[in-house]
Amino acid sequence: MSILIRIPDAALAGSLIEFLRRCECSAEPRNGSYVGVSVPAESLDRRLASLQLDGYLRAWAATHAGVRATVSDGVWRIEPPSPGAANPHS
Repeated sequence: MSILIRIPDAALAGSLIEFLRRCECSAEPRNGSYVGVSVPAESLDRRLASLQLDGYLRAWAATHAGVRATVSDGVWRIEPPSPGAANPHS
């Protein structure tokens, strides 16, 4: 089961994909500004997979100043920092 994450910033997408792969998720770029993700435990139902992904996304976002992870209508979104926000990774 794949979950889509919308992420408009290519640099953030690469970082997110690397992080999710270290968490043993399958993560691949899809259609420009999306990343397709499958969590490691195939036996999880969609609700539990979504909860697991929520934890991974919040942990990743916490290491990127100003970045937020949200979900709406079943699609996760990564919101880059607003202009002027401090970014310790730049």
